[in-house]
Amino acid sequence: MTPADQNPPRYITRILIILLVSRILLCLVGVGAREIFKADGVLEIETTTYSTIQSLDIWGRWDSVFYIFIAEHGYTDLLTSQVIEPLDLRLLNFFPLYPLLTYLLSYILGNTFISALIISNVALGGATLLLFRIVQKESDDKTAFHSVMFFILFPTSFLFSAALTESLFLFLVFLTVYAIQRSRWFLALIMTIFASVTRSIGIFLLIPLIFYYVSEVQRGFLNFFSRLWEIVIPAGIGLFIWGAYNYSLTGDFLYFTHTQKYWFKELGNPFTNISSLLSGKDDEKLLLAGWRRIRLPYLVWAVAVMFLPISMGIGNTMRYIAPVFPIYILLGKSIRNPYVLIGTYVALGLSQILLFMNWAIGGPLVV
Repeated sequence: MTPADQNPPRYITRILIILLVSRILLCLVGVGAREIFKADGVLEIETTTYSTIQSLDIWGRWDSVFYIFIAEHGYTDLLTSQVIEPLDLRLLNFFPLYPLLTYLLSYILGNTFISALIISNVALGGATLLLFRIVQKESDDKTAFHSVMFFILFPTSFLFSAALTESLFLFLVFLTVYAIQRSRWFLALIMTIFASVTRSIGIFLLIPLIFYYVSEVQRGFLNFFSRLWEIVIPAGIGLFIWGAYNYSLTGDFLYFTHTQKYWFKELGNPFTNISSLLSGKDDEKLLLAGWRRIRLPYLVWAVAVMFLPISMGIGNTMRYIAPVFPIYILLGKSIRNPYVLIGTYVALGLSQILLFMNWAIGGPLVV
């Protein structure tokens, strides 16, 4: 056990305070933006109301309505419920762990939306601390702190506090990496299973898991392949259970893979978007430019996670880029000049505020 594991880092309290202040600031910005734009009649707020408390209601939009619906009614009531327009079985596109946890907590609290927000924000707090620990173990306290700051200030990080799967998924990703770093293979496998039933890309956690397992336990790929079942088969349990549930409802084990077209997300040829990726100022370009600073398992994970959104078009990647945690590590390791660091913080923070204003007022920009 390293000293970092034995002694609570002095940055932890500071990180939690910064995270809390950032959420309070976003609440003020979101509520203020709604009041201003509603008064001017510029835009109409999204018709779905999640809470009569504006500072809570602003955290529900886009897929929130579907996760709340599933938490309240499950997947089998889609043809009979009048809560939202019947969508047949297309909601099987939304993986079950987040709505299941929301349902369980709402059984205690009596409010589904607030339960969803609690799960998201508790997961966000856990993910923030885990990211610090992950970078701290491989680098130092200062680099870990800067990586966390980039994570908190990232333009789309407000999504981690919303009634969406983003923060829960990232918490499971970070907990898997944390366990891998410390050779806690059973914990890493369990978290991979949970991640794979939170979002489909969770199964890609097998990539860093296999890399580290091969290098530290099996000492080579030849030995690993002889014991492939120890990792790959257990890690696939989550997807197998989800597929079996899909089969019980539809007769199609992979039905959830066919629902993307109903949500305007059809898999295309990712190579048709490479020129846009390389010529633009996307986060993907940052990874390509700084790959030498990132561990190979993390880089392969990043490429695998970005493959699907890139194949669906560059315009759809802003939200789905959030789980690519090597971006935050790369920024934390690369920017050392204090003036550049502060300038980058300010630029990212302002970008997040503008995007959140768009989110809060039901604006047209989809991130």
